[in-house]
Amino acid sequence: MLYIEALIKLIFVHAACDFGLQTPFLSFHKSPLVQSKEYWWPEILMAHSLITGAGVWWVTGNVWWGVLNTATHFGIDYLSTMKFIPHWMDQVLHVLVLAGIAWLWVRI
Repeated sequence: MLYIEALIKLIFVHAACDFGLQTPFLSFHKSPLVQSKEYWWPEILMAHSLITGAGVWWVTGNVWWGVLNTATHFGIDYLSTMKFIPHWMDQVLHVLVLAGIAWLWVRI
């Protein structure tokens, strides 16, 4: 498989998981800045991150790249929801992670 093909597959699944499968509930409650007595933000953010990691696992067939994506997605979205980075930077960082996973995917 070519690198660009792997990267495009990962970007497509990222778009589906990060935008299509992220409900308004997940988007709102994943932030530490939202105080809720009913929901604990880390579990909501982890649920969202697991969805994106599952997408990477599904596309690549490698569970560890899914785990890597889950962990980095959690960290990046935490920074974004805390307003440490703007939304566009959030997406740039996600694509950089996906670029690294694509590079590994075509070489292993």
